[in-house]
Amino acid sequence: NLYDGDFQNRLNPHKYLLYKPNFSQIYAFTASAFKELPNNGILFLYISADGYDTYLKSKVEQSYDFGGVKTNNRHDDKIENSNSPPTSATNTLGKNSSPSIVTTTTATSPIGPVKDVHNIFPGDLYPFLRKPLFLIIDSNNSIAFQNMPNLFGQPFISLLSPIKLPIVFHDYQNKGSLFTLFLTSPVFAFCFVCHVNDLTSEQWNLCHEHINKIIFEITKLFLKSKLVDSTIYHFFADEFLRLFLSRFVFCYAVLRLHRAFKGSGFYPSSQPQLSNDLLENVQVHKMILELSAMLSVRQLFLEGPLITADLLASN
Repeated sequence: NLYDGDFQNRLNPHKYLLYKPNFSQIYAFTASAFKELPNNGILFLYISADGYDTYLKSKVEQSYDFGGVKTNNRHDDKIENSNSPPTSATNTLGKNSSPSIVTTTTATSPIGPVKDVHNIFPGDLYPFLRKPLFLIIDSNNSIAFQNMPNLFGQPFISLLSPIKLPIVFHDYQNKGSLFTLFLTSPVFAFCFVCHVNDLTSEQWNLCHEHINKIIFEITKLFLKSKLVDSTIYHFFADEFLRLFLSRFVFCYAVLRLHRAFKGSGFYPSSQPQLSNDLLENVQVHKMILELSAMLSVRQLFLEGPLITADLLASN
């Protein structure tokens, strides 16, 4: 069944949930998950964190120069004091210890710009591209994870959040992410961007049913499209990942039609990029506009489904 949320026959996959992890924790648990994957398994990474920019004047290396995400607020004393004069400390293990077990540590000033060692960069994920990887980055610097090289030829897809948010929603940033809301609860997400705070039980059920129909329509479009990258179909057989892909398209379409979201920075992106017959589908647009009319928020959206001329004008 391709319908939204039908996972009755699905085995629950092994999961690790990390809250504000440092680099060591992320690497240890991701490596453990990587090791546990069966031959036909897929590694799924969902990273939600504030963005981190290196602010380098010259950004060349895609792997580290463009920054990443800040999963932990720890700071390294050596980095914070990198401008201090070099110091030397000697630690002797016992008075009668021989010189062979004397440990000497020397702190020296780093050469060139220093990157925060506790942040996660695209290059940190490269080793895990040895197996199929489904990556979701929810961050205001998700753009740093664009164009990751497929070094080992394994199926790989990344879903990246928008990097901008309309001013009207800025006060809600500390309460959660809009992108994650769309991927986990599209009904709540749609109501949120439409400022709908109070629904009757009947309205809620109608809204939920209509969004399920939209998700189902998007799923069918994936299967019918001849322009979808073949890599995506490797993940589409999995119910969880298929649902994320369909909800991603729903998120893009809603924000694309919403008057408050203007410009590419306000829309999610992916690698490989999804084709326009999915992202800019007229039938999906019509269904979203019908939903907005049901909730009496039609004025928040564009006048009609976007057609080719509209797309060219907006780009």
